[in-house]
Amino acid sequence: MAELYTGDVDNENLARLRCLERGLVVTIFFSRKKPERRTLQVKLETRQLSWIRAFGGKPEGQLNLREVREIRQGKNSKDFDKWPDEARKHDSSLCFVIFYGSDFKLKTLSVVASSAEEYTIWKLGLSNLEKSAKNAPYQLQLERWLRREFYFMEKTGSDTMNLKNLKAWMQRINYKISTNKLCEKFQEVSNGRDEIVYEQFANLFHMLVHVPQIITNYLDHFCEGRSGGKKVPPERFQTFLREEQKEKLADNLDAVKEEMVSFLEDPLRHKGCVYFTETEFQDYLFSRGNTIWETTYERVFQPMDRPLCDYWIASSHNTYLTGDQFSSESSVEAYVRCLRMGCRCIELDCWDGPDGYPSIYHGHTLTSKIKFLDVLRAIKEHAWTASEYPLILSIENHCGLGQQRNMAMAFKDTFGADLLTESVDGDLQQLPSPEKLRRKVIIKHKKLPKEGAQECVNERVDDISRDGDVSNSIKTGVLYLEDVLENVWHPHFFVLTPTKLYWTKETNTSDQQEDDQDEEDMELDRPQDELHFGEKWFHGKLEGGRKMANDLLQEYSYLGDGTFLVRESDTFVGDFSLSFWRRGQVEHCRIKSKQEMGQVKYYLIETTLFDSLYSLITYYRNNPLRSQNFVMKLTEPVPQLKSHEDKEWYHDKLRREEAEEMLRRIPQDGAFLIRRSGSNSAIRYAISFRADGKIKHCRIELEGRLFVIGSAQFESLVDLVKYYEKSPLYGKVKLRYPVSQNLVETRGVDFEDALDNGSSMAYINPNDLSKDLMNGGDEQLYGDGIYHMPNEVVSSKIKCRALYDYTANRADELSFTRGVIITNVTRTDNGWWRGDHGLHKQCWFPGHLVEVIDNPEDTVESAPLGSLQKGSIEIQGCKIDRSAHRERHNVFKIFSRSSVNPVEVSADSEEEMSSWIEQILACNNNLKGDRIRDKDLERKKCLARDLSDLIVYAVAVPFDPDRIKEKKAHYKEMSSFSELKIAKYCCRKEASFMLQYPFMKSL
Repeated sequence: MAELYTGDVDNENLARLRCLERGLVVTIFFSRKKPERRTLQVKLETRQLSWIRAFGGKPEGQLNLREVREIRQGKNSKDFDKWPDEARKHDSSLCFVIFYGSDFKLKTLSVVASSAEEYTIWKLGLSNLEKSAKNAPYQLQLERWLRREFYFMEKTGSDTMNLKNLKAWMQRINYKISTNKLCEKFQEVSNGRDEIVYEQFANLFHMLVHVPQIITNYLDHFCEGRSGGKKVPPERFQTFLREEQKEKLADNLDAVKEEMVSFLEDPLRHKGCVYFTETEFQDYLFSRGNTIWETTYERVFQPMDRPLCDYWIASSHNTYLTGDQFSSESSVEAYVRCLRMGCRCIELDCWDGPDGYPSIYHGHTLTSKIKFLDVLRAIKEHAWTASEYPLILSIENHCGLGQQRNMAMAFKDTFGADLLTESVDGDLQQLPSPEKLRRKVIIKHKKLPKEGAQECVNERVDDISRDGDVSNSIKTGVLYLEDVLENVWHPHFFVLTPTKLYWTKETNTSDQQEDDQDEEDMELDRPQDELHFGEKWFHGKLEGGRKMANDLLQEYSYLGDGTFLVRESDTFVGDFSLSFWRRGQVEHCRIKSKQEMGQVKYYLIETTLFDSLYSLITYYRNNPLRSQNFVMKLTEPVPQLKSHEDKEWYHDKLRREEAEEMLRRIPQDGAFLIRRSGSNSAIRYAISFRADGKIKHCRIELEGRLFVIGSAQFESLVDLVKYYEKSPLYGKVKLRYPVSQNLVETRGVDFEDALDNGSSMAYINPNDLSKDLMNGGDEQLYGDGIYHMPNEVVSSKIKCRALYDYTANRADELSFTRGVIITNVTRTDNGWWRGDHGLHKQCWFPGHLVEVIDNPEDTVESAPLGSLQKGSIEIQGCKIDRSAHRERHNVFKIFSRSSVNPVEVSADSEEEMSSWIEQILACNNNLKGDRIRDKDLERKKCLARDLSDLIVYAVAVPFDPDRIKEKKAHYKEMSSFSELKIAKYCCRKEASFMLQYPFMKSL
């Protein structure tokens, strides 16, 4: 009996299952009454889940674990929705819903566990039981079914059943037998008594269903022994599999024996010679082990690289309905059920609904309505559960233009990168393969034609669609923009396309000189993005290695035992060395690393592994290092080396005013010095420099051991200076002339001359370019705007979207909410990434909480001029003002809806100016006309352009056999029609025609 209870559950889970068998108190949400506390318990003997009011009571309800289809976390059921006030009182993390049943419309059991620990027990226990119940051998499944049926009919507490109950059961299982014959069989197994126990019931069942003629007339030669004691040994069973069933398994006798043992699930039989009795042999014939179905076909076995139209697509009609088409209920769960059953084409019947979004239901009937957005969210969650091959959403659209546009926006927002919005390859002759379309959502719907086209499938290819292509430009040339700080007009290269006006950065000869430099000079050799890199105890690749570590620890020995530093190992590349002070001498330990499950692990002793060097050091600062000679914790870190203090550009005690006075006497752009800042405790250093003829300042903050300027990090001020000597610090200015007191005295200009190069404009906040500030007083001159942001360094272009909320646990971590965009992301192997969000730059966050998204700013469409592009404006709806400029000729202003302020532009001549204005206005008029014609087309076809543009490979068109036969059909077309319409083509005469039609879906 023990085997019956534990089945195929291993010992590790046995304690958990015993707990479920005893039962746990939960809260159950019912559909017809308020939620109540119940005892939920598992009956391992029959693999049933039942709920009762009290221990020992009769179950109020039961479900068969073999019929469980899904166990879903959270409050995703109508039972929770029915009682919202009670549902809000419970934590979603303790709630789960069991979907079960054998019909298409599943039943639900909505449960709230009493604690997180009990929730885990239910989650793991039910998952294990569900799998074991479905995968159990035939004999065990038959045993459990018989016990469930027996317990259903037995007299309460008696463990017996009578003839009356047995007769009713015969009708329930659709077994026809006369009362006299049933009574005769009953008396045969009951030994003349009025009631039978389970074992007698099981014997009676086998007597009724066993047909001796199957063995006697057809398979008797595979048995040995006389009637009533016939057996099938492995050798005879092997012959049966080879001659009758043509099974490959029959080639190996040991494999045949294993098949018999697996079917029997009888450990006592295994000890002797395995065999089948006559009844067991017949049971095998009707079991899953003897199925005619080839199990190889249960997984993808065909090549999936042919055009999509070469495959049969599992489709659903009126997917949202749970019953008939006139009065049944529409349900979001119907979509979930279809998707989990493997359906790859589902229908959305959309009608105008409240709140600007459609409702889905069967129009002009009594069927209930469900929300369009709820359906999309359900599809998003379950789309790839059963298959990763493309999912087609067949849209039956009855909505107005406004809600169609909202539908298009909802498709994009919900499915994101999974939504197919453009062709996947350049092949214009056939559909792509399912393999190329993996995890893609395809919208099936009508499509607006190009204006004046005859075929619905033709895509809209006009000037606007090629706007990102500079070769499609209307006019190009050099125009001038004013630098409002210097009152100087600089040349820029302008490109006019049908919808936008683009312009480059300043155009001059110095640009070409800088472009000739090697790309590697423009890249920042940035520090490793690991948690330990900013810590004071990490000294990187310490110059001097082990000897320098000894000297530093000797110098800082007054900090006491446990003083330490970590450096990169000179001997073992990729490893680190831990050096520490103990009892008057320096000790060194190698910190080793190894790969485990694809992740780097760090350790001092192999039994204690850490995910990062930071974690290792943190552990030994709280827990002692242990060896045969000592037990000691790491205490104070050795301070970082100050390699900048002897540099000519560094000034330890220099006020800002003194720095400005020195720079006034060195009037060349690129002159610089670094000083210790004392104005604010949070600002440790500042770099003062000359750029564009002015004196500017940038803050340098000390974060841990790293020097941070803008979003760039450096291990030392020396590294910072070296980098910006090769790369521009501000605008296009690099550091060129280190300013020392000696340089000022020997080469500096006189103070009176320096005033001519004064910095009355030096402290303008670069974020405020208004002329009001230029005329402002000292408060504006010496406010917070005195410090500028340097150029952004060459950094990661990766963007991420947060999938979950996260709250920082440290000052250098990033807090964010679900849905925010994190920019400049750098990924690492240890799971912690760095990025920018809001005012927080290059902070750490867990990489598994985000998804990488494409950066739209890097596309050719948004920046057709590449890195040279400085700005752009929309042409549609723009206005031109030719009013005279007080200081310059041939100036005109462009007012655009895409820009708050007008763009003021100057040309070399009046003719050139007139030509630009004429072309800009012509583009604006063309857009206005195109827009009007497109609106008319939308109204005529009752189809919004926004929705039409999402249709790529499944363009819905009426079924037209003549058009197909004349080869006028397009490979992207798709038709839906009823079985009645297709019936006349299902004949030998029309077979070739049906096969040549590329893409049809029969409903």
